[in-house]
Amino acid sequence: MARSSIRRNSRLILNALQGFASPVSVIVSRNGLHFEPYIISIFGNHSGVLAPGRSTPTGGDSRTERWQVGHTIILSHAAVVQIYTTEFQQSQTGEISIVLNGQFYEPWDLNSDMHIEAAQRRLEFYIGWFGDPIFLGQDCPESMKSRLGDRLPRFTTEELELLCKNWAGIWNALASGCACWFPQAVELGLETLPRAYRYN
Repeated sequence: MARSSIRRNSRLILNALQGFASPVSVIVSRNGLHFEPYIISIFGNHSGVLAPGRSTPTGGDSRTERWQVGHTIILSHAAVVQIYTTEFQQSQTGEISIVLNGQFYEPWDLNSDMHIEAAQRRLEFYIGWFGDPIFLGQDCPESMKSRLGDRLPRFTTEELELLCKNWAGIWNALASGCACWFPQAVELGLETLPRAYRYN
């Protein structure tokens, strides 16, 4: 999505919310764009079980679209935060945030470096994907960049500057699981399959 479209759509959302400024002190960017963006990206654009129902079998590209959608969500959130904080926050005295879901993963075998590294990678793919840009104002984790290559969109210098200036977020961890090293994950297309406890 073009950056001008992101900014235009963000402005429309905030203009629509102006009437709620008095009774609402915290705005969470959500409802299809920013509520649990991992779920929207993966389940809507990889497995296709949620809207918009895109996956390779339905005519999409499961290997790339989920990463593009996630990237757009991060930039959309930053645009909404920037517009709100510069144009609305002073008069409305509210806050704007985002809800990130996540699962905490423990190594399957605490004595195995491979399992420990797999658990860390799983956390980076699940939480770091959105958390690093939104909370830290930096690009996605190195583990994602090295494994996904050009499938993972990169942030421009201008986009990273926007992210650094617009921190706002809430992290919501709901579950836990175990991760173990699974060397065939990439070949089998399981490298980021949701709910997969075997992770490479």
